[in-house]
Amino acid sequence: AVDGLVSDETIRHVARTFGGVEHRLEFVREVKGVTFINGSIDSSPTRTAAALSALADRPVVLIAGGYDKHIPYEPLAEAVFASSVHTVVLTGDTGKRIREAMEAHPLWETKRTEGFRVIEEDVFEKAVQQAAEAAKANRRAERAEVRYEKKKAELADVRKRNAERRDDANRRKFRDRVFKSTNE
Repeated sequence: AVDGLVSDETIRHVARTFGGVEHRLEFVREVKGVTFINGSIDSSPTRTAAALSALADRPVVLIAGGYDKHIPYEPLAEAVFASSVHTVVLTGDTGKRIREAMEAHPLWETKRTEGFRVIEEDVFEKAVQQAAEAAKANRRAERAEVRYEKKKAELADVRKRNAERRDDANRRKFRDRVFKSTNE
């Protein structure tokens, strides 16, 4: 699109140094393994859905809510349940409406049984704290799951080796019995 209009060096420079659009999936900071991303420009369900799709490769705690624009929140519920969001922290005037949209969604009960959480907090600063705690708890749960899966794999290996030993022993017994009965 810019071929011949902009030098290759300029393109490389912009690609290396462009920090992104302010408030649109803007990296804020990382604290104790929790990455904080500002998506405050994503103030409609469709914009939030687009932002969530960009974060599909990682677990997400979403802080949602704010000023009531009198728009439907069902698309937001759809986007949340189609994404990697495991916790939603609701704040502001729209928190209740967003929760109602999620509770009305067909996947609500399924997601709840899978550990999906909703936290309500009117004070934004406290909402951020709640989100950080939820992210840390999820990381602990993920680490525990990894440990569990590792132990499960180790146990399966032990069972397999034991079964192979039993099979070898049974084969030897069978061979010995066949040998013994054919030599008599």
